[in-house]
Amino acid sequence: MELGGGGQRGRCLLVTRHVTGRQRLADRLRLDGFAVGIALSAGEAQTMLQRWGPDVLVVDVDLPDASGIDLCRWVRSRSAAPLVLLTEGDAGRDLLLTALAAGADDVFAGGGDPELVSTRLAALLQRMEKVREATAASARPLRAGRLTIDVARYEARVDGRPIRLTPKEFELLRLFMSHQGEAIRRSAIIDALWDGEVPASNVLARQVRSLRHKLQPESTEHRPSTFIETVPRVGYRLRDVPVQPAPHSSTDSRDGP
Repeated sequence: MELGGGGQRGRCLLVTRHVTGRQRLADRLRLDGFAVGIALSAGEAQTMLQRWGPDVLVVDVDLPDASGIDLCRWVRSRSAAPLVLLTEGDAGRDLLLTALAAGADDVFAGGGDPELVSTRLAALLQRMEKVREATAASARPLRAGRLTIDVARYEARVDGRPIRLTPKEFELLRLFMSHQGEAIRRSAIIDALWDGEVPASNVLARQVRSLRHKLQPESTEHRPSTFIETVPRVGYRLRDVPVQPAPHSSTDSRDGP
């Protein structure tokens, strides 16, 4: 096991039996800000994966104790870290298909151009970070005035009161709350909730009517919902309904200015 580099960009585990031949790659990775760990076998790589926790892996197809493809499968069953494979020869179609099926993110032939490999790893890390940020953002509770939904727990509340929604109603409310104040076209709602498959002509209207009633049971055709507004010839909009202030007690009223 060999470690080196500052690691501002992340930890890269280089799994190779050709240490001398991969020196240019290791040097390039360090130059680009990676901390580089070197494993000489699949077994050593497995140990380092568990103890060191690399952010990305570069694996030779040809290893002394296992195939790089097999190691790729083992890594993928335990980690989502980006992994690229290196082969000394051409990356033929069969090898490429097998590698991708095993979970590799890319395959580089001819040992891989160091600058190209480093750039690809940086791009993979950047993509993973964006996925993490999006996942974290989608898991955070959404709040819109008197409404709150907790996506992780699949819970919805009005004024702190829990309401029971069907999965479609929950996704519909989530869509409205993600675009509060915006008019959302019916076609956009159908694309989001039914994957573009057009449901029966009145299905969306029924879903909205049911959601309105659950958010505000007293709403009727003649007493419109405080929350969801119909935008003629367009679709629907979630109004900006401010949180209602707590009622003042009679004592507060007497003591006020």
